Amino acid sequence: EVNYSITNIDKVAPTATVSYSTTAPTNGNVTATITPSETVTITNNSGLTTYTFTANGSFTFNFTDTTGNTGSATAIVNNIDKTAPTATVAYSTTALTNGDVKATITPSESVTITNNEGLTTRIFTANGSFTFEFIDSAGNTGSVTATVSNIDKTSPTATVAYSTTASTNGSVTATITSSESVTITNNSGLTTYTFTANGSFTFNFTDAVGNTGSII
Repeated sequence: EVNYSITNIDKVAPTATVSYSTTAPTNGNVTATITPSETVTITNNSGLTTYTFTANGSFTFNFTDTTGNTGSATAIVNNIDKTAPTATVAYSTTALTNGDVKATITPSESVTITNNEGLTTRIFTANGSFTFEFIDSAGNTGSVTATVSNIDKTSPTATVAYSTTASTNGSVTATITSSESVTITNNSGLTTYTFTANGSFTFNFTDAVGNTGSII
């Protein structure tokens, strides 16, 4: 009786593990590398054990071992972000005001503000614009500009015209013409005042946003 020992049969499919150049958020490419469980030949991907992702997605490596058993391993990448973040701007008021205006930005994703002391809000004490700059976790940069043009802190003014400046034994009517639309807050709201004797009168007024002025 003769006993034979057979040790060269291999019916086990090869496997492989996948590693990545980075698993953190990135705005660059990601390279996937497989490490097979045994010596194999890659039958796709030009025979390479590495595959470079320029965008999120998946790729399946196919391979065969020395005895012809086939296997595969799939690389999946979802940490590539090459999209610049954006933001919208909201204002505490868009109506005319003689106060300050606060601009607040709402980014499209989690970002770090790289100027403005890292704040998402900015107080405008006068009309103007400011550009917020920011960066996302993958390193993409973006910006948005806040523009305020509804602040009016200027007091209204006025000029006075008289019905006559010549000597007269009659009355004299003074009429004011304001630099903008105003409300007269004395004189029964009238823009004219009639003098029946020499003297002075002060017109007081306010504009639409509450700035006050006067003229004698």
